[in-house]
Amino acid sequence: MRVVKNLLDRCVEVVELMALSPMPRGVSEISATLDLPKTAAYRLLRKLCDLGWVEQVGEDGPYRLTLRLALLGNSLLLASGLTQTAQPLLDRLAEGTRELVRLTVANERGLSWAAFAQGAPPGIRYQPSISGAVVLHATASGKAFLAALPEPQALEMARGQGLGKQRPGPRTVASEDELRRDLALIRQQGYAVIDEEAEPEIKAVAVAIRQKDGPPLGTLSVAGPRSRLSDERIPGHVKLLTETAQILAAGWFHWNTQQVQ
Repeated sequence: MRVVKNLLDRCVEVVELMALSPMPRGVSEISATLDLPKTAAYRLLRKLCDLGWVEQVGEDGPYRLTLRLALLGNSLLLASGLTQTAQPLLDRLAEGTRELVRLTVANERGLSWAAFAQGAPPGIRYQPSISGAVVLHATASGKAFLAALPEPQALEMARGQGLGKQRPGPRTVASEDELRRDLALIRQQGYAVIDEEAEPEIKAVAVAIRQKDGPPLGTLSVAGPRSRLSDERIPGHVKLLTETAQILAAGWFHWNTQQVQ
């Protein structure tokens, strides 16, 4: 039996799809990706334009998100107190690893990038965008997050993000069996490492942020060129990541309390 999604579900899917890339998307691309009739995709986009969430590039061009979503997200983070409290910790971690450090926050659909600190010297920095959702099966942060979830839930979330279809890097896992093996290893060693899975020539290591055996609250990662992020450096990075993640987890309830006050 085919499940018919309501209008709100479809609007959220369109916004999340467009948030994955800053590049404008056409009606045909959105229709094909979301398995949505072109007429329905067009109506949704026009409604989102009317509401100020989406804008059209040119008279007959593709569509892109406006800054409204980014501004709201930034306001939420500022109100929570998370970024202000976490930033000094991220800065210290970046200084210790001499690489890019990123923090993610968990939500019901996966992870979102929340904050970063750059520790690499000028000229040889890896500095990707931290907008949009985190591809769970292709990133160290995503895999660390999935490994902290019950396996059925982890696989369902990965399938929802295109496991087997979306392969942003040359070594991205392509099947559930591959992902299961990776998650088993991550649970055993306590951290995730990816090598050219998110994009070519990039390596990353991440740990989940969690309180005792509770669900993952987010992740903390270090990423950089694979030529610099050698296997010999991984244990030292894991130690610093784990120590920082424990500090962040201890303060997480305080941030959430601030947010609802």
